[in-house]
This record gives sequence, structure tokens and C-alpha cells, in this order.
Amino acid sequence: MKLKKVIIGVLSFILFFIISTLLTTSTYAQDFRTNYKVEYLLNDSHSNLNSQAKYTVNITNLKEGFYVSKFTLSFPRSFSIDNITASDDVGLIEPEIIQSDDAINIELTFNNPNTEIGSQNNFYLTFNQQNLFNINGNIWEVILPVMEKSEGETYQIQVTLPANSDKKISISKPAPTTIAQNTITWINPSTKTIYAVFGDSQLYDLKLDYNIYNPKITNGYIDVAFPPDTPHQRIYLKSINPAPSQTYIDEDGNFIGRYILKPRENKQVKFEAIAQISAEAREEVKLRDINLINIQKKYLLNQSRYWTIDDPDKYKNLQSPLDIYNFLTSTFEYDYSRISKDIERLGAEFALKNPKNAVCTEFSDAFVAISREKGIFAREIQGYGFSDSPELRPLSLIADVLHSWPQYYNLEKNLWVSVDPTWENTSGIDYFSSF
Repeated sequence: MKLKKVIIGVLSFILFFIISTLLTTSTYAQDFRTNYKVEYLLNDSHSNLNSQAKYTVNITNLKEGFYVSKFTLSFPRSFSIDNITASDDVGLIEPEIIQSDDAINIELTFNNPNTEIGSQNNFYLTFNQQNLFNINGNIWEVILPVMEKSEGETYQIQVTLPANSDKKISISKPAPTTIAQNTITWINPSTKTIYAVFGDSQLYDLKLDYNIYNPKITNGYIDVAFPPDTPHQRIYLKSINPAPSQTYIDEDGNFIGRYILKPRENKQVKFEAIAQISAEAREEVKLRDINLINIQKKYLLNQSRYWTIDDPDKYKNLQSPLDIYNFLTSTFEYDYSRISKDIERLGAEFALKNPKNAVCTEFSDAFVAISREKGIFAREIQGYGFSDSPELRPLSLIADVLHSWPQYYNLEKNLWVSVDPTWENTSGIDYFSSF
């Protein structure tokens, strides 16, 4: 008798077994234990990043009369897979490739599976894949699917970089278990995906338009905040047209341009620059921020119109930035219906009373308000978030990707730390332990 049972479905990977049994009863996952090891061996050739994937699937029979005879791994049609080979402990297996409208299924049948209770069978599957790891400017970027496992099972993912590569892993969600020379290993990751970036920094071409207006009937000035140098961001200015009459760095480190406008005058300002975004903080800017923090402490715990909490006792159990972050990601819900150019900022207290109507400003305002109430230095950042990957893009933005997120000051590291409860809430990817 053969029973078909769907065991796992994560993202675009679907893993299921066709179970062979000597009995006529239903078959369950606890009838066997499955351990997985997935290896990706990278090859950097002619500006293309190809990978050879090696799957080792170990299946242990846990119940008398039950064993696995077939195994199928399913990929989306968009995956570019070739040179498929397979084997088990007995010898080579001829994989059966079955293509549907949306999937490529690789079906494997054991040559002579062990059937006794406690015995094990192993599948070995190897193939080449061309578009899993992406070259994006100066960095390599990948999102690896993680298959769900049952209690007692193990799952290991291993990435081996080319031997001649100078790339190092700079961002990983979650963090790797081990890094040994060019091999990075994750053992039993708890997330649905692994997101990793290889390379120290990325360059972006910035072209920003500012529309400024003086509504007064007298001359006045408008201050415009341009992208500043930060520990993780270095700005190479190309041009500001028209040039401001004055520029200065304020006490928060913002790069400010001041424009004198005539009564009712409209002006469009074009800013062009190269932004270098780095995973590691730049030491010279860290020292600047350390010097500034003594001035900023005078107001970093102040409340404001948007950072006020009526009943702080409701949040007495939230003691750390991580506590506050986890509270927001688990209780707030992003309200996609509020996405517009003329969105109204609601503030922390309204958001805490209406957690299902939040957008990025409410996530940020609530984080700052609760943090300051707890004596944690915190502030709000406005900027731009960008990703080619739909899994990493947190929401369906219109017009542009202007975004807001909070920072808290880590007193032990003497460093402002960016976190993003909005993006974790909407994408499911960790934006606390690495940003």
C-alpha cells in the first residue's frame, strides 16, 4: 500500500514523502525521523555566481513495518537547475523529473531500502543552480529556504565560498553557528529563511528632489536635511542645485542646508551623491557620535507630541530595547490601507491604543516613547529602505520608499543601534540583531 502525505511546505520549497508501509493504517511523521544537510558550493565565474547544491537526507525508521521508499523535492519553475545526479547507500538512482506549470519535481526511489525498525536510509542529491546567489553591486546576496523539522530532527545548511574569494559574510539573519575560513554553517535555524550578505559595503547612487515653499508674505528661510555621514553611511557629494546659502551640521549630526526664500516662493532642490553603506561602523564617525552624546543626553529622554504615553504602568514589564521591540512586532499590525502620500502621523499613544492601524511612523514613535519612559536614549530616523528582493521588501510602497525606523543608544558599545520593528512585522525577518 502506498500513502501520500504532505509533510513540509516552506516558501517556494515543498518537500513531501510517498510512504510505503506493510500495514493498512495511516502513516504519520513520527513513524520516521528525517535529518537534513544542505551544502552550497559557490563558483564565481565570468561575473556570474553559480552554486552546486548537495542534499543529504537521512531517514530513520521509528516504527515496525513503516519505511520510506520514495522522496520528492519540488522547486519553483523560476529556479534554474541542471546536471541533476542522485544516489543512495546502494548506488546511483535515476531521478525522475516531473515538470508542472509552477514546479520542477525531482522524484527519487530507493534501490533497496532498509525496512527494519531503527534502520536508516540515505538519499544524496546534487545539482547546479544559477540564480540562487545574486551579485548585487559590491555584494553577494542570498535567501536560503529552511525546511521545517520535527522535534528530534536536525537541519544543517552550509555555504562554502570560492577558494579565491575575498568576500566575507557581513550580515546574516539568523547568525551562523560557525564560520571556518570560507565555510559558513547554520545548525537547526529557527527561522523560515536564512538571509545572508557577503561583502563589506555597498554603493548607491542617490538622486533626491526637495520641493520647498515659503507660505509667508515676508522673506523667510527653509532648512533642508540632506543625507548625512553616519557610522554606517558615507556620503560622497556630487551636487546640490541650487546651492544653499548656508550649510551646517546640527547637534544630531544632520547635514542641513538653509535656503532663503522670497514671499510665497517655490523652489525645487536637486541633491545628487554616492552613498557607501557599510556593515561595520566607521571608527572616526563613532568617535564623533560619542562626543555628541553628552550634548544629546540633555533632550534624548524628553517627551513630545508624538512620544507621549498616558499610562506607563501598562508597559512596566518592558525593560530593554529587545523587550520593547518584541512587544511591538507581536502586537502591532501594519495597516496597508493607510499608505498614501498624505498619511497622517498618529503618534505613540494613539498607536498603542489602536495597534492594528500602524505604519512605520507608529512603530517608531511607540518604540521611542516607551524607550524614553524607561530611561533608554532613543530617537527616530527617517530615510530610505531598498531591496531587490520581494521577501525583504516589507510592504507595497507607492511613489518611493521613504521610511522611518528607531535607534537606541547602546551604552556598552557607545554606538547608536538601528532597529526596525516595522520591517520584521511585515517581512518576518530579524531587524533587531542586525540591520
